[in-house]
Amino acid sequence: MMKFGYGYGNEFGNGTIWSIAIIALILIALVVYAFVKQSENNYKNTTKSGKDDAINILYKRLANGDITEEEYKKRKKILDE
Repeated sequence: MMKFGYGYGNEFGNGTIWSIAIIALILIALVVYAFVKQSENNYKNTTKSGKDDAINILYKRLANGDITEEEYKKRKKILDE
């Protein structure tokens, strides 16, 4: 008579399958975590780069005489927020 689900050496291979499943889930979680972190870093770099571009354009407009120094300071303060 077979004892399904009881004792040493059942159909689950002494926990080997469970161990592999747990390791696989941990690896999947790590890959998802790494992907999310990389996406966050890309977003932060893009946002900072866009802000720097706007400040550079503002500085060029001041240098060309398109805006006054007061306008420059006012707009730069807005961009720095």
